[in-house]
Amino acid sequence: LGLERVTFVGHDSGGLIARFAAARLGGRVESLILTGTEVPHHHPPFIERLQKVMKLPGSRDVMRKMLANPRLARSDQLLGGLFHDTDLLEGDFRAAVLRPHLGSTERMDRQLEILSSYTTGLVDELEAVHAELRCPTLLVWGEEDPFFPVDTARAMCPQFAGPTQFEVVSNAKLLVHEEHPERFAELCDHFLAGVANH
Repeated sequence: LGLERVTFVGHDSGGLIARFAAARLGGRVESLILTGTEVPHHHPPFIERLQKVMKLPGSRDVMRKMLANPRLARSDQLLGGLFHDTDLLEGDFRAAVLRPHLGSTERMDRQLEILSSYTTGLVDELEAVHAELRCPTLLVWGEEDPFFPVDTARAMCPQFAGPTQFEVVSNAKLLVHEEHPERFAELCDHFLAGVANH
């Protein structure tokens, strides 16, 4: 894109990608904002269980049917860990995120390929990547995140070579930016203003 200076905002596996990209770009990265993303040496058991289930015959069709059922989708074994308020799984989220994948075998298969390709080695490499990141980093976490618990996430802050700021948002799980967009934007604005002033 020809951008000389950039800030990356990364969530979940996008946060993993953002950190590898930031390390590659070095000084061109002005700052980094992460939320609900992988933590080195922490591997959510949910992922491993889901990987095993998806190897069973017919599992894709069963998964599609379960996700299409609003009551089943709210289970902690499916999407219950995304939101503190599971009503948010309906409405805009279902229309924009779930429905397009449920209606397309190709899209569903691509999502499941991402799941099946998840490896712990890549996640653990992040510790060395963090040591290369000298830019200011903001980490915004949902207080009830079941995948990457707050204490585990906060403990990775000293791995970063640059200054870090860790903020916790209450009544939020993995999708803190979706569940509390105004609070997330406020934290980002404040952080970016501080970066611009230095």
